[in-house]
Amino acid sequence: MDDLNLSAETPDVQTKPVDLDVLFATFGKQLIADLLADYVLEADERMVQLSGAIRDRDIEAVNQYVHDLKGSSATIYATELTELSTSMEAYARGNEYTWENMRERLDAIETAWKVTREFLAVNGYCDPK
Repeated sequence: MDDLNLSAETPDVQTKPVDLDVLFATFGKQLIADLLADYVLEADERMVQLSGAIRDRDIEAVNQYVHDLKGSSATIYATELTELSTSMEAYARGNEYTWENMRERLDAIETAWKVTREFLAVNGYCDPK
């Protein structure tokens, strides 16, 4: 695979998966609280859809769902999810992808999503899963 670190290791606890300070400074707390709640619902759904698309080997659906996840993650400054989604989208648009490597990329995205979701839950922006 390319140079991305797709390991399922837990990120350094000092690293915030979402830069809440930037969001609050830019948009205000109430707007961000609403945005984050909507983001979690949408991302939960996208993760299920993306997994299903890979299971079904539907490359068009993979591209759609990972693109949606990339955009919404970028909006809330979830940098790791944005980077992993960007990489998967580029990989899926190429002609040399394999479903095994696609699954590995999904595993990395799922790990990043779990960390991000837990971070948002601990900070009160969604219910724990």
